[in-house]
Amino acid sequence: MIERYIDGVKTAGAANSGGFFGAGVALYYFGSKSADIAFLLKTSSFVYFAGIWAFGFAYLTLMLFIEQQYTAHSQRYVFWTKLKGYPSLLVATLLTIAATVLWFTGSILAGIALYKLQFNSPVEIFL
Repeated sequence: MIERYIDGVKTAGAANSGGFFGAGVALYYFGSKSADIAFLLKTSSFVYFAGIWAFGFAYLTLMLFIEQQYTAHSQRYVFWTKLKGYPSLLVATLLTIAATVLWFTGSILAGIALYKLQFNSPVEIFL
């Protein structure tokens, strides 16, 4: 069961890392097109970077949860389904959700920048 949690956290980290490096490359190539595009790409880079940090803290707290659940007597991990009694698992879950939301936000900003690049028209955004 815990392997699914670990895979979910890793997926959020990989998505934000890929978005961060992609936004950096896009900023290098298209940042000089207009100030709006540069702003959107810089903002999406920041959002992806925040997602990478959220992933790092989520992974750390998930590993702390695993360490807390390790029992030396039985040499196996014991996992509980209730998050309330295990704050590190709750924190890891919330940070993974935050990393996912940050990835969606960065992807939306990158999509707006791509739209502006493609159609070269102003897009009203609410920032």
